[in-house]
Amino acid sequence: MSDRQVQNAIRDQLVAAAVREHETRPRPRRRWRLRVAGVLVLGGLGVAAGAQGTGLLSEGKALDRPFPGVLEGPEVRATDGPRLTITAPSPDPRYTFGVGVFTSRTGQDCVLAGYALGERLGLLRDGRFHPYGDDVPGMCVDLKRLPRTLDLMQVGGKTLVFGLARASHTPPPPLLYDGKRYEPKLGADGSFLFVIDARVDINRLREVGSPAADGG
Repeated sequence: MSDRQVQNAIRDQLVAAAVREHETRPRPRRRWRLRVAGVLVLGGLGVAAGAQGTGLLSEGKALDRPFPGVLEGPEVRATDGPRLTITAPSPDPRYTFGVGVFTSRTGQDCVLAGYALGERLGLLRDGRFHPYGDDVPGMCVDLKRLPRTLDLMQVGGKTLVFGLARASHTPPPPLLYDGKRYEPKLGADGSFLFVIDARVDINRLREVGSPAADGG
């Protein structure tokens, strides 16, 4: 079995498990998982630590395929790039963290995170800001099947926990990590963002009110 087939199989298993959990348990005990897209995102950001210096960031070429090996079919690809919906402060005043959304070519709901410069979302590489291109892939789901989904991206010493929630679904609850509580930033189209002040061990990430967070 090829690497791509393995990635597809893992993704399908996670989606199927989430659907079963949602349908059978109204208030499930959540188990945080780093989705396949998140694993690949982390690899893609290996060279995307904060740019050095204090001057303005120069701009590099747009990135249509910023994450090598990520699924790239029409079900996850944008047509005119992500639309920035949330920004949050970063340690470097030259840029912020951000979340963007788009609808894929097949109509799925998609979300993407990164660094934001002005109204654009992208990555930092080699000291330059590279905006995401019009054709960039994102983390995409059908919100008619799953009421909420999320992904993670590590940026320097922090972790962005971001995702989408169905309009009729309750916004995501606060998160607990190593005893610290984090509130979500909410944006348009059901987008949300948490900025965790650490490189997250996903097994220690908890939702406030979950049995695990309450010691159950």
